[in-house]
Amino acid sequence: MRSIGMAAVLLLGMTCGFATAQDEEKLVRGVSYVGLSVSDMDKALAMYRDACDMEVVDETTISGSAVLYELAGREGVSVETKMLEGPNAQIWLMQFAAPGDAAKATEPVPVIGPGFMHVCFQVLKEVQTYQRVLAAGATVIGAEEMAQLNPRRKV
Repeated sequence: MRSIGMAAVLLLGMTCGFATAQDEEKLVRGVSYVGLSVSDMDKALAMYRDACDMEVVDETTISGSAVLYELAGREGVSVETKMLEGPNAQIWLMQFAAPGDAAKATEPVPVIGPGFMHVCFQVLKEVQTYQRVLAAGATVIGAEEMAQLNPRRKV
């Protein structure tokens, strides 16, 4: 079932982005969006919309979908979604209604993986976005001080 779910996610991702003629030969043309499953939509919105100044550009509730049922492993699943957009990034927040016991018991992926463990945003120190995100409840996975990991990429 995991391979079916991954195929569906890849298919969705491939159909969502737009590219220019110069990008035609490239296999991956960019990241269209990052999809995050959240347990509290209001808290997630407080962080991404309010603390990061992202704008909600689409809101949808998906239900009655055979693909969604297959991905979730059960019927009757519905999900509230909100697409947020920033200057050069989109985040698709998804909150599932009545998650199953297995989903409720799922712990975040540890930093040592395997799996998707974090999203790293490029921000300007002067704008204080990092501090606003921490104040909104973000989980710190390292030192609380903002770090520039790659000198070729400005923080």
